[in-house]
Amino acid sequence: MKKVTPVFLALLLTISCQKDPINIVDEANSNCTDCNIEITKDASRLELFDSNVNIIKSTYSKSSKIVADTIDLVLKAKLNPLIVNYNGREVLLNANHVAVRSNRVAVSYSIVGEPYGGAIDIIDIPKNKNVTLEGTLLIPDKDIDAVDFDSRTRLMFGGGLNVDLFPNANSSSFFEYYSLKGQTKKPKDFNLKKLFSFTERFGNKLNSIKDLYGTIIGSGGGNDGTIFIYNKKEKKVFLDQSNVMSGLFIFDTSVTKQNGNNVFIAVAYNNNSKELKAFYYDINSKTSDLSFKYEVSLGNWNLNVEAKHSIMAPKSNVLIVSLEQEGIGVFKLQETNGIENASLVQQVKDEILDPNNPDEVVNSFSYYKRVVYAAAGAGGILILPYSNKKLKLSYEYKVELPGESVNSTLRKNDNLVVGSTSGVWIFKMSKKN
Repeated sequence: MKKVTPVFLALLLTISCQKDPINIVDEANSNCTDCNIEITKDASRLELFDSNVNIIKSTYSKSSKIVADTIDLVLKAKLNPLIVNYNGREVLLNANHVAVRSNRVAVSYSIVGEPYGGAIDIIDIPKNKNVTLEGTLLIPDKDIDAVDFDSRTRLMFGGGLNVDLFPNANSSSFFEYYSLKGQTKKPKDFNLKKLFSFTERFGNKLNSIKDLYGTIIGSGGGNDGTIFIYNKKEKKVFLDQSNVMSGLFIFDTSVTKQNGNNVFIAVAYNNNSKELKAFYYDINSKTSDLSFKYEVSLGNWNLNVEAKHSIMAPKSNVLIVSLEQEGIGVFKLQETNGIENASLVQQVKDEILDPNNPDEVVNSFSYYKRVVYAAAGAGGILILPYSNKKLKLSYEYKVELPGESVNSTLRKNDNLVVGSTSGVWIFKMSKKN
């Protein structure tokens, strides 16, 4: 974990008492002269393939609409690791998150260990054409821990920064928003326009940002993190003022529909008691303001607060959570005597993870059309269809990447993008004719 500075600790009282939303100051800069971002493109990092990939059918599979003999999985490209010069030495950046929008991929990076430094790769995966590396945004003195698009040409990212090198920063966590347009011929053709940036106390870093149901949400990492909503129409950020997650490590956030309204969900962890909790908030449809509803316990688990985590709410009363070495948990929420509680209805563990290999863990997953695509570390990529009727995940098959540790996955349309210790893998997944 990055060191916590007294400067941003001193901001706790200020931010926690803040009642008004944060207004975004328009910083539009067509040349991005003050962005402190270097745009490069090392095309030699990209390897192109057109290779069929073996899908291993699970011995636990009984029947499913998704089975190995009806699916084509083709490796289209591999983007090799990103290495940068840091204080005169070559440093490997760690790919920690992938985002996909309209056949465009963003991959976020941070330096492994204590120094600050990050980057974002932008990859184009056009239909029926070769994958191309559009460009790489090198962002010194900032970790990029979260990234997403809200359109093909608008990029959001955030993370942690070195406050000693940014005297105007309010804290060590930041959020930035850019217009992104580029061609695939030369780095100079890759255009970046800064729309705004700000540093607020989300935690010691911004570890999550997502665009769900047209709502941009996220959370800060580390102890005493904060959740937020960004209203792009009003250009305002709404921070949670309830302090109900004070002292907890926020793992991930999501949005679900309940009675036609958007509901914000955050899962947070008490590293002392080892209790995992889910927190539910109403989202004001007009103002995007947050109103705390209730919290439920998801039980006690031995989890790593530094690992990447994922949650998904396929229904308003169901929550799917990654549990690292404990696999994946499916929880059902219900009200008893006016009190909300949660029960574990399924734990997928023994069938997906080798207990003798501690490197097989489920830190993160993505969810697409009722299928979970889990990053299982040394266990590869796990494919688990989900039944809303039975509230159950079915382990159908896996894709092995020998010698790799899979960090993240994301499925959109026919594209399956995977981040691992050796780079980024881009697959095409489709039904056989």
